[in-house]
Amino acid sequence: MRECVAMYQDRVSDDHRLKDEVLEESERLHPWTVSVAANVVTFFEIHRGRGPEADRLQRWAQQYHRQVVGSFSEVYGECFAGLIAFHNLDIALAQHHWENAFRTACERSGRQSHAAKLSLGLVGKLLYHRGEVDRAEELFEEALQLGQRAGVVDFMFPVYESLAYIRIRRGDADGAWDIIEKGEQAGLSLQLTRLWARMVATKERLGFEARRPSLPLDATGREKANIEGELLRYDLSHLLHTEDPAAVATIRPQAEALLVELQKQGNHFQSLRDQILLAAVLEVNGLTEAADEMLREVLPDCEAAGIPQPLVEGGRPIQRIVSRLIDSPESWHPRTRTLDWMRKLFPTHAALEEEPSAADPEAGRTFARPDEIDRFATLAPKPKSLSEREREILHLVDAGYTNREIAERLFIGRNTVKWYLRKLYRTLGVSTRDDCVRRAKSLKVLP
Repeated sequence: MRECVAMYQDRVSDDHRLKDEVLEESERLHPWTVSVAANVVTFFEIHRGRGPEADRLQRWAQQYHRQVVGSFSEVYGECFAGLIAFHNLDIALAQHHWENAFRTACERSGRQSHAAKLSLGLVGKLLYHRGEVDRAEELFEEALQLGQRAGVVDFMFPVYESLAYIRIRRGDADGAWDIIEKGEQAGLSLQLTRLWARMVATKERLGFEARRPSLPLDATGREKANIEGELLRYDLSHLLHTEDPAAVATIRPQAEALLVELQKQGNHFQSLRDQILLAAVLEVNGLTEAADEMLREVLPDCEAAGIPQPLVEGGRPIQRIVSRLIDSPESWHPRTRTLDWMRKLFPTHAALEEEPSAADPEAGRTFARPDEIDRFATLAPKPKSLSEREREILHLVDAGYTNREIAERLFIGRNTVKWYLRKLYRTLGVSTRDDCVRRAKSLKVLP
């Protein structure tokens, strides 16, 4: 029980008795005990940078997960296994585990169960980074219903952080702020240093006013290491908005050391994401050759894994780098497949426009505009019917609700409602609310 509490408090225990006294004695213990112990030790191993050991442990533990009544333990095991795969950029394997977690939760505990919503947040993370933003948003909003009961910090990150990115790209700065605030409050109230520090760094990245995180006086060694990583992300994000070559020269070696450490720990995904952030900072501060070199190292990995979204998050600086690399393939000799993928990703790379800010919609920004997200719809199959969220909004429009009333009823921002309506207008080929409802009824989308 003590070690389980440590896991939920985002602490890694140095006590190995759980492994010695439970896992090594598994044959004489109840399957539930072994199943839970395996999940807790898996969490510890992941955060000790021992991903292969954690993966082997979960493979061994499956025999015990399946003997437990209820789905929660097996779902947690699948979620951890998917997290290990995602860290290794094995996106197909991560999808297998996270979709299996959701399927298991639905079959054994029900579609509305805690376990099902927990796994939805991770499936949403997968879809988001693959560029399937609309579908990801729906899953994040459902997972958000768990509030502070959304599992370990690694499961909470994508729900708050990625949903904030989606909202800001919808032009819904208020909605993005609200999401980040919820994440920050969860981190503070539950004393999850890694969570609240990430939320503060995300505020700075998105252009909100944010105070630099500070290290708690009683922080453990691991908490210090975690917050140092978030401090670096905060500082890099600050340099996206404030040109300071001297500060870049100081922080660059620290950021590169963080990339190496993340690689050693087996978290190749976070290393890739941080390297893209560093490339954007170098670009903003006029270090174009270094920016080009930094980005071309990760482009093949993004293409091979099928995850465009980390590049989208880099915004205009990353677009400028990609534009140069597309125009001069002889300088880095990419594979034809990678170059074609880049061209498909940024088909208008020669014409870069200004982007909105969280604080000032007219100011230049470093992240992509809402309409730019539509480019990535071509990377995934188009839905054959309207999404659940689109149907909800259509029903409320048909019932006579205003945008403000719809936003309040669905707990989303008014700009998000407007974005969905514009999308519905395009999908249905109309230009007014009344025509939208009539068209939906004629197509039997609405009863």
